Amino acid sequence: MLLGRFEESVAATERVLRTCYQPEAQQRGEHASGYARALLILGLAHAGNGDLDEAVAAGHAALAGKRTAWPTLTLAGKLDQALERNFTNAHQVKHYRARYLEASHRLRLLGPSGG
Repeated sequence: MLLGRFEESVAATERVLRTCYQPEAQQRGEHASGYARALLILGLAHAGNGDLDEAVAAGHAALAGKRTAWPTLTLAGKLDQALERNFTNAHQVKHYRARYLEASHRLRLLGPSGG
């Protein structure tokens, strides 16, 4: 991503998600924080590639958990910035921002340790 090779970044991150974070593991709740961060990296790659719907979907999926870790929220903020920069007036961006702010507020209430 740092080199601007967003299509390759999307493909690589999707491989990581398939290989490391199998759907069965997600159903049991394993690797929740790492999985969320991988989804946000995927969202950032999609945003850089101009894929608004895919970027927002990855961001929403990453924030779907009840307890969002601080590093995950930091990446969620980076995605929020990228979406705002690349798709300023899109309604999907406003929906993602609302979800991001909600997760941020929850973390502030719970504190950085998550509870």
